[in-house]
Amino acid sequence: MISRMRYMLREMWASLSRNLTLTAAAVITSTVSLFLFGGTLLIQRAFDNQLQLWSGGVEMIVYVKNGTPTESVDLIRGELTRQESVVESVDYCDEGCSADVARDLLAADQKTLDLLLPKIPSFFKVKPVDKDNGALLRSMADQFGALPNVEDVRTPDEAVEQLSQLKSFFGVRTLVLSVVLLFASALLIWNTIRTAMFARRREIE
Repeated sequence: MISRMRYMLREMWASLSRNLTLTAAAVITSTVSLFLFGGTLLIQRAFDNQLQLWSGGVEMIVYVKNGTPTESVDLIRGELTRQESVVESVDYCDEGCSADVARDLLAADQKTLDLLLPKIPSFFKVKPVDKDNGALLRSMADQFGALPNVEDVRTPDEAVEQLSQLKSFFGVRTLVLSVVLLFASALLIWNTIRTAMFARRREIE
């Protein structure tokens, strides 16, 4: 059994070494195609992480300044929940919760995370009644942005649209390219095997 394995490996190396150019082309093409395929998955994951902030039906995020007293946070909560005609629900994420979200979104960027965590704001997730009214969302953003200790108000209409377009553009094209290269690498490997078989056809016969 061991002698057969040695013979197989020896003959395989001899066949591949006789076709170095074709072998190198097959290895390089396979490496590049696998790299692009893995890169496609990473790109999709990166866009999913960015879109995660707006998932779960959340249509607006009101950021509260770091270190804001509990009384001021309750005041902001009261102003948000008072708008019953336009606000469906309000959920608060304190600074600890916000830090956990940042760790998930910036897991690959430790420097940015280290700079952000000491001054990270808390935030309210606001779900409006009419999610498709962009003008209403912008007017609510202007209104809530004027509240005391509110650092910023973000609406997802433009951000989500841009991220979705980028995800569709890069994700599909990179995936198609990686599949094409995988197919090409398979053909090169098959041609390498056929060339090796043709070069040793008398011994095989």
